[in-house]
Amino acid sequence: MKPTGFLLMAVLLVAPARSLAQNKLDNSKRELKAESSPSSSMSSRSSSSDDDSDSGSFFVEEILWPAIEYTVWAVGKYGLIGDYNNEDHLYNGLTRYPYEFDEAGNYLRAVDTVRRYVFRIDASDKYLHTTGFMYGNQLDVKVRPHEAFYLKMGYRHLFEKNQATGKTNDLAITDFSFAYDRVRTERFNLGWSIGYTHVFSGVNKGGINLGLNAEYFMRRRISFLGAAQWAWVNSQPIRNLELETRWHRKNFFIGAGYENIKIASSKFNFMTLGGGLSF
Repeated sequence: MKPTGFLLMAVLLVAPARSLAQNKLDNSKRELKAESSPSSSMSSRSSSSDDDSDSGSFFVEEILWPAIEYTVWAVGKYGLIGDYNNEDHLYNGLTRYPYEFDEAGNYLRAVDTVRRYVFRIDASDKYLHTTGFMYGNQLDVKVRPHEAFYLKMGYRHLFEKNQATGKTNDLAITDFSFAYDRVRTERFNLGWSIGYTHVFSGVNKGGINLGLNAEYFMRRRISFLGAAQWAWVNSQPIRNLELETRWHRKNFFIGAGYENIKIASSKFNFMTLGGGLSF
């Protein structure tokens, strides 16, 4: 074989291998670790006369800030927290575990039982699998010291085998959140969360996260769960969507579902299988 032909063949063989070596998890980690580019331009400061300053101060202090404060108060009270004077479901009590009573999931109507204090911990673990060479595990723990709010901790560990090198790359992500159930009925609960997300595996960066979750309980001890979370780490998005069907038996459940995860520019789709326990 002529040297030029051998060189061309070598290039054609090496180029695909090099592209395969850069897998999706590597790409996500590289983007999460990249230095954020500074703003190309800074907002300029403009000088103003004393009269302009006085009129602007009056508008901000007497009109703008009261409007903002009222909007935040109204949204916080009636949107995020609820109106305890007019929404009876906000007084519903927490069950010791889903379907502790046949007609109730996570919450029981206050008029149906004597008021009681329940401290509850929910722990779940599931295996994440997709076609190809990628898999993972997800562990979640909810500590419920109160019927309305809880603390949520999650640990997700993803693995991907590089087909070119045989090396397995990994990415670990933890979440710590404060969560509040805005709607608390016997068959349905809907809530929001806010917290902190941290990425390990050589990235070692973190950022704020926001989430929504809901669960609907059917009569045959089967529930449907949906949850979404948005996080921003080093100006890059980390987003996940969970859909799961759960079959409950006493204080444990078995679940199967689907999870979509976006880390920086890379997207992953998983089928999930796992279980959980309340105590």
